[in-house]
Amino acid sequence: MSLTLSTRFPIRSAIDSLGEHLKQLRSDIYFYAEFPYVERVFRDTYYSYFSTKKSSYIRECVRIALFDEPVRKNDFFDPESIERLRREGNFLGFITLRPTKRKHIGRSVLSPDSFETNSFSCCETKFSVTINGIDLQVFGFPHQSQDGESMSCAEVTLWSTAEYFGHKYSEYRTVLPSDLVKILRSRSYERQLPTKGLYGHQISYALKKLGFGVKIYSRKGNLLDFDKIVDTYVESGIPIIALIDTPKSGHVYLLIGHDRTMTETDPIVKEEIELYNGRKIVVTDSADLYKGQKRYVTIDDNMPPYRLIDIDNPVSSYLEGGFDGKRFDTSTAEGKKKQQNCEINWLSSSINGVVVPLYGKVYLDAKLARRIVISLLKSKEIGYSCDESEIVLRLLLTSSRSFKRKFSLEKKSVHKKIILTQMPKFIWIAELSTAKLFKSKTKQAFGMIVLDATEASSSYLDSLLFILYPDKWYYRGKDGNLIPDNVVIRPFPVYSNFKTKK
Repeated sequence: MSLTLSTRFPIRSAIDSLGEHLKQLRSDIYFYAEFPYVERVFRDTYYSYFSTKKSSYIRECVRIALFDEPVRKNDFFDPESIERLRREGNFLGFITLRPTKRKHIGRSVLSPDSFETNSFSCCETKFSVTINGIDLQVFGFPHQSQDGESMSCAEVTLWSTAEYFGHKYSEYRTVLPSDLVKILRSRSYERQLPTKGLYGHQISYALKKLGFGVKIYSRKGNLLDFDKIVDTYVESGIPIIALIDTPKSGHVYLLIGHDRTMTETDPIVKEEIELYNGRKIVVTDSADLYKGQKRYVTIDDNMPPYRLIDIDNPVSSYLEGGFDGKRFDTSTAEGKKKQQNCEINWLSSSINGVVVPLYGKVYLDAKLARRIVISLLKSKEIGYSCDESEIVLRLLLTSSRSFKRKFSLEKKSVHKKIILTQMPKFIWIAELSTAKLFKSKTKQAFGMIVLDATEASSSYLDSLLFILYPDKWYYRGKDGNLIPDNVVIRPFPVYSNFKTKK
């Protein structure tokens, strides 16, 4: 990879920023660099902020494309080579370097497959990139670092959220930094540039103005359920914004997935519920099978993408590498002092709340959905009557289109009936399993409850679409009444909104 840069491009500090990303990538990746490159996000901040300063900044960025196979400039002009460049899995994404004085990583999208360690499942969507007139595609999650002046961690997180949803769904749009300034103008009582960051309510307001039906959950207000709520939305494949308290300041980043290599433990938290007939069963949330060790995938503007964290230690990456991924040389007195300050600042940090960007017409939230599921299990009319006395409950939100596309029960008659069931755009799925089935290699369930996510009523019957037990299922008839039907269902794989890894 070689190219001629402007003498005004801060190449040394940019290489330092890039180096932290390269350390996380596979060693067999090939690079193709472009300069000058017009990067629309930086060009927007250039005209709205950097061009107004006395210090001189150039407008052009460097874009570095990643490939699984060797790539040369002439390959973009040869028909056979173009087909090779477009082959699935060859193009692994791109990193932009912007000419700011520090924190140079601009708009970037990297495939998880480009990383040395990628044993995780996370939100991904398709991005189209044009290099020398050739259209290439990559699946990943958008990422960039804050520049410390026009964008803080909060603005970057909002941008990443809008960038992801804007490329994945037609209902949403992508935004530029200047768009966020305009949106937040009515909620700011001081100048917005240079930025001093945003509060949680400002982040929520911006998402609402971008068309989301926002829900905010605080740890303090949901002390017993907070970790379950976080896990439910992450398992649903919804990027959620984590609000982090530190002794010196606040921080935000996105939670977009989870580690796939976790080993289950005996659940610490078990809930005993009494059924309508007096029988008692034990219900364990799937998140509690990993209590104390479940790791989530983050998009953090101070770190390379897809870093894994523990919800109880949300900035562990900072202790490993220091703020902004920089390693401290603890062999020197100055390095030791910096490491100690880093540990003091980050060890006592915690996620004190999350902001969830939901589809605007999802009126039934995770907390109420779980309460309704428990009420259905306890009900006399259609309650739980299976032999298993200890069950694992896994709750997640999904679209009915994705559900019908992926759901399969070995082509039984009930399968056709479920596919033909009229459903709203979004539904809640509560899967019923056992510890043995859930811990199996294929992760299976033996039953499920499906709720209407557009129903705001707290009545457990109003939102119910159907219940599927191993020997019986209840579904809505044309008149809206629940109809029981005898079936024989074998355990089936749990549902996932994440892209299947080979």
